[in-house]
This record gives sequence, C-alpha cells and structure tokens, in this order.
Amino acid sequence: MEYKLHLKEYPRDAPKVVLLHGLGGTHRYWNSGLDELTGLFHVITIDLLGFGDSDKPWINYTRERHLEALEAYLQRYDRFFVVGHSLGAARALGYSARNPKQVIGQSLISLPYYPTEEQAYRWFRRTPSGWLMTNMFTAIAACLFTRRIMG
Repeated sequence: MEYKLHLKEYPRDAPKVVLLHGLGGTHRYWNSGLDELTGLFHVITIDLLGFGDSDKPWINYTRERHLEALEAYLQRYDRFFVVGHSLGAARALGYSARNPKQVIGQSLISLPYYPTEEQAYRWFRRTPSGWLMTNMFTAIAACLFTRRIMG
C-alpha cells in the first residue's frame, strides 16, 4: 500500500539535498537556517511516514515501510544528497544502501550505533537509563494523544 508523505520543495538549479527529520520531529525541524541552504541547493524536506503532515496509518512503522514510502516519493529525483537526524539518519542510511546510484552522499546526524544487536539490547535494558532515559515514553504519549484525541 502506498502512503502519502508530505514533501516541501525549494527548487533551484543546483544540487538536490533531501532532509529527513528525527523522532518527534517534522519537516519544520529544518526551518532554522533554511534560507542559507535554499540559497545554495535545491532543498527537499519530507515528513516521514506517521509524522507531521504525512499519512498516519494505524500500522507497525517498520524500517521497510518507511523506506518503501520514501522510495515512492524520491524516485522522481535523479541524484541527490541526503541529510538525516536521528531516526532520519537511520532512514537515510537505509535508503542510501538500497539506492546507491541515486544518493550522491549523506550526512548523518546523531545516528544511533550499536556494534551488535546484543549490545543494543544490553544498552536499552540498563537501569536507570536505557528505555527510561530515551524519549520513547514522550513519543508514545504524543502519538496516542495526537492520533486518538486530536485525530
């Protein structure tokens, strides 16, 4: 199934740059300093699936679903740089790996890194940090509030 992603574009005859926000963000995350960037590049900001003005289906938001949604929208562009923050960095990395001829380069800001799956689980199970110290509970509360109460 294809989902609608909100895309904001600042066209210019220059190299293209796609900006992907992090968890809890939207395309508006990039507004600070956007004037300088749009003066140099053809900038494309996207709300990831389930965020901002993009579709918010009641589904499991897997890496695969995010990448399929991005591919449906980004296939119209020939080559571009991708910049991602946090969750956006992880999605940028996945997109680049699947579309190496399309992505010229990438800048990954605050990309979560765990050398092994077991080390990732160990970090998240630590006390008092791990799950408790992430913004997971805030994100869950915001998701439930915006979906159920505000529609």
